[in-house]
Amino acid sequence: MATRIDVVMPVRNVTAFLEEAVDSVLVQEGVLPRLVIVDDGSDSPVELPPKYGSDTRITLIRSETQRNAGGARNLGSDAGDSGYLTFLDADDVWPANRCELLIRELDASGADLALGQVRHFADRRMVGLHVPSELQPAYLAGGAMMPRETWRRVGHYNAGLRAGEFIDWYNRFKVLNLKESVIGDITLHRRVHNRSTTATQRDDRSEYLKVVREWMNRKG
Repeated sequence: MATRIDVVMPVRNVTAFLEEAVDSVLVQEGVLPRLVIVDDGSDSPVELPPKYGSDTRITLIRSETQRNAGGARNLGSDAGDSGYLTFLDADDVWPANRCELLIRELDASGADLALGQVRHFADRRMVGLHVPSELQPAYLAGGAMMPRETWRRVGHYNAGLRAGEFIDWYNRFKVLNLKESVIGDITLHRRVHNRSTTATQRDDRSEYLKVVREWMNRKG
């Protein structure tokens, strides 16, 4: 029997890539995904393409207030109860075997978190943004998979952060001395475009500095 997983996808205003992201979740091999899409206070309510109208695997939740990506993920995570939890941003996509590979690694290694590699790619409308050419370990919400028990132990994302919320969460994960496992397979195709967090936050590092300060305080 295929493994049930909860997938949480926050979206705010940028819906040009949403269908591609959703499709990459629904075609995952060897798992039964339940996708919770959280409309994080978009200017106009998010509407899914008609082809998803009768798909019971998808739940759309709207937050009338903007919670930031971390807060939206928290809201979506609370709506599920599957044994595994993972996240995907609405402008990124997954390889079709991504979830199956990560769950297999979790089961084989006994790790509390499994992640793979991220490949960055440029949207065709991208202007003046750098795209890394090499694969990198996917220390990102969209590149990792965890048992729900790990989520319960570490807790929610810091909803007060506009960026760096996964780094903050991962730091708390490490403080608890939990175990991670990294595989060599690509588990996230990350789109670089002019409205991504990578682009909009590139000139404002205050959120990342806040994460670093909190991490140093925990270590102290």
